[in-house]
Amino acid sequence: MADEDLIRARRRYPAPSPTARDVVQVMFRRRKIFVCVAAMVLAGAAVYSLVGARYEAQMKILVRRGRADAPVSAGENAPLDLTRIAMTHD
Repeated sequence: MADEDLIRARRRYPAPSPTARDVVQVMFRRRKIFVCVAAMVLAGAAVYSLVGARYEAQMKILVRRGRADAPVSAGENAPLDLTRIAMTHD
């Protein structure tokens, strides 16, 4: 019975979430650990930026003169204009 009362009380009064002040207090209490971990992360990022792989990309753009889609006409079966479909490569 006591367990059920405890469960009901926890449902009514959930534990408060930590505030920014609580987080900062933990950091100040463990200042040496926090500074060491931050320094290691910063050093790792610096080493990776200097030694990490360099990637290079290339791209070609094909440009076609004329419209990308067929022109709209009023006729039901208007002929398709295929004269401007050819592409050139330089």
